[in-house]
Amino acid sequence: MKSKKIFNLTLTLVITLLISVQSFALDTSNCHSKLQSKKIDHLTISSYRNFLEQKSNSSDEYEKNDSIKILKEFDNMSNEKKESLINILNDPNWINDFFTTEVKPGKSKKLKNGIIVTSTISNENENEMVDSATTVATTMKTKKAVYTKTSYIPIGGGDKILAIEMIGWVRYTYTDGQKINDVLAGNVYVSRNLDPLISIEAGRTYTWKTTQRAYASANIQIGIGYKWASIKIKGKELTVWGDYKGQQGGSYRDD
Repeated sequence: MKSKKIFNLTLTLVITLLISVQSFALDTSNCHSKLQSKKIDHLTISSYRNFLEQKSNSSDEYEKNDSIKILKEFDNMSNEKKESLINILNDPNWINDFFTTEVKPGKSKKLKNGIIVTSTISNENENEMVDSATTVATTMKTKKAVYTKTSYIPIGGGDKILAIEMIGWVRYTYTDGQKINDVLAGNVYVSRNLDPLISIEAGRTYTWKTTQRAYASANIQIGIGYKWASIKIKGKELTVWGDYKGQQGGSYRDD
């Protein structure tokens, strides 16, 4: 609870500082013109569409295809739904609510502004190998456990849009019911962020194991504001695990 209050306070201080910086850029007549052109500002339907259009030209193939899909969805929205989305993105409290809301895997929470935060866990069984060298047949399995945390923004009429998606996965081998054999790979990354006023990046992914669990984990770093005035704060740790019984889980909380 104490760490959550500290995180909330940090976000509040960052937002206040950015507002102060915005006022400076707007009110000081001798500011460099280039700096003024990049001032922090509220989103509009037009500027948000430009943001999606730029992302649809990304060199990253996944981001490009995902952004083209979202741009089409945005163009097909009514003006009321577009304004509903923009109003929430312009409210800095929404991102604070998302990052400080803990949701158990398989559950979801609806926040006061209608935003839905979800947490899901899934797995993929890849293969099985029987060790014929032992007198008792031992089956070694390969599994990939996946943990996902998302936020959906309501846009009216019962519709919603997936705004942020963070994913962590770990691929490992285990002897069923006995032990974890090895961690083969793991990754934590941000697969979608539709808010141009913030940046969300996963730090280096760490993988490790105990006799009972295989893990992958990374810290999520948050940047608030445009690049010239962006302030980065430490987020929380996104962790995914799979165990020697083939079960899996995950969390997004203080490390």
